[in-house]
Amino acid sequence: MLDYLKEHGIDKAVATSTGKKMAEMMLKRAGVYTYFDAFVYGDMIKRSKPAPDIFLKASEEIHVPIEECLVLEDSIAGVEAGKKAGAYVIHIPDLIVVPEEVKRGITAQMDSPDEVIGWLEHFSDTL
Repeated sequence: MLDYLKEHGIDKAVATSTGKKMAEMMLKRAGVYTYFDAFVYGDMIKRSKPAPDIFLKASEEIHVPIEECLVLEDSIAGVEAGKKAGAYVIHIPDLIVVPEEVKRGITAQMDSPDEVIGWLEHFSDTL
């Protein structure tokens, strides 16, 4: 998915509650740090998820209105924050079970980030 986004010139931001030092280390270790255009870490904002602040800041950093941003999330607080921010939200399940009432109103649920490519291709005219 990251290759697809890069090839199509789609701006990408990391918006994580994790502090900068730890998050950068993890992103670099995973080999994905250079794919992103902006980073907003938990120690850069006052209110953490489920407040929408981190996603609003990320949208500012990539100069894209939040209403045109897509948030990929696996956590309860992240799904809530993405919805409150007014972004498209796709839930990708991981270890934490997100209750159905929290997922109400999200854009979609997908099993992996690679499935997002199909969504982007289908809805690219509206983004």
